[in-house]
Amino acid sequence: KDILSMATTYIQTNIHTRLTVNEVASHLNIGYEKFRKLFTAHYNISPGNYIIHQRINKSQRMLSHGELSIKEIAYRLGYVDAYTFSKQFKKITGRTPSDFQNIFVQFSVFTFQHPYVLRNLLASRHHIN
Repeated sequence: KDILSMATTYIQTNIHTRLTVNEVASHLNIGYEKFRKLFTAHYNISPGNYIIHQRINKSQRMLSHGELSIKEIAYRLGYVDAYTFSKQFKKITGRTPSDFQNIFVQFSVFTFQHPYVLRNLLASRHHIN
């Protein structure tokens, strides 16, 4: 397994911690600068930004389930508090976590009440008849 795939696997496995680029590089027994340059050259995103985007992607999945509070999601993804999480979420997505969750819930309720909308949406994306 190459070093970059090991890095992304390690990030995914530890996304719930306060993971740092230094920690990933250390885990892979590679220097910080060398790791950062290799990762950025291959993925066109710095490892630090990759970690942030992976956290936000995971938080969106968690928010869409609607079972956890924003504070609990922030905690489970290694943020120091809900404010820091919300600020970063909005910076990346353009919406607050609560806005995202409300929109998702409203869409889910609407498609449950009007299942043809969901079927048509899926059909247009996957060419289903």
